[in-house]
Amino acid sequence: MGRARPANTRRTAGRRRIVLRRLLAAAGVFLIAFGCKQITGDLDRVIVLEIGNFERAVEVGDTITFTARALTASGAEAPDAAIVWAVLDVDSGPTVLEVDPGGIAVGGFPGMQRVQARLDELRSDPIGITVTAPPDSIAAVTERRTTVAPGENASGNLSVTLFENITEPGQPTPLPGKIITFRVVDPAPGGAESQGVELVTADTVATDDPQHALVLTGADGGATAIVRLTAVRPDSVSIDATATTALGEAVTGSPIRFTVVFEPNP
Repeated sequence: MGRARPANTRRTAGRRRIVLRRLLAAAGVFLIAFGCKQITGDLDRVIVLEIGNFERAVEVGDTITFTARALTASGAEAPDAAIVWAVLDVDSGPTVLEVDPGGIAVGGFPGMQRVQARLDELRSDPIGITVTAPPDSIAAVTERRTTVAPGENASGNLSVTLFENITEPGQPTPLPGKIITFRVVDPAPGGAESQGVELVTADTVATDDPQHALVLTGADGGATAIVRLTAVRPDSVSIDATATTALGEAVTGSPIRFTVVFEPNP
């Protein structure tokens, strides 16, 4: 017959067993109370909805395909899991985002909408999707034809403003956060005469492609590029400024043709 252990020793051992059980439970392993036999939970049950990579912004009329995977307790994917998508915060206002249960979403009206992936009682965290107005028109702000005096090697600003016509129908509204493409079209890119022509978006910063610049419209809907010469002085340089929708459609007014005339050096 063994000796009884002191009470404080029994309490310490008991606390250790409790801590051990908690650690094992956190790792997904369970011990039955009446012995040391190890058993596992239901490793085939889905415990996580893993959200895929997709754009968090869409233009009105454009689409996003939401994706998600159902992962089991063992970390395997459950390929037959019937994940559905739902829109949250639905009110009586304009439909910001139309989403079918399969995850195909179409931008309906400018704003922000939250969506959620669901599988039975399992829910993903809400995901915010921003819907922006598509560009409607583009207009020149500066003169389309300018002259550069002898001794100078850079043009003034070549500026445009991009507008949308959805937020305030009938009243063009400047549209920020959209890309304007500035491109040298004459002299033809790649030719010898074009080698000394650069498009820049600041006085001293050239783009990766000297004859091509992508400029994001600012809060006022405006975008600006500058022509700078680094070699042979041409008679003139022509630049097109173009805007397109997310669907690749040219915006009304595109392209805007700027012509910069370089007066010959004496």
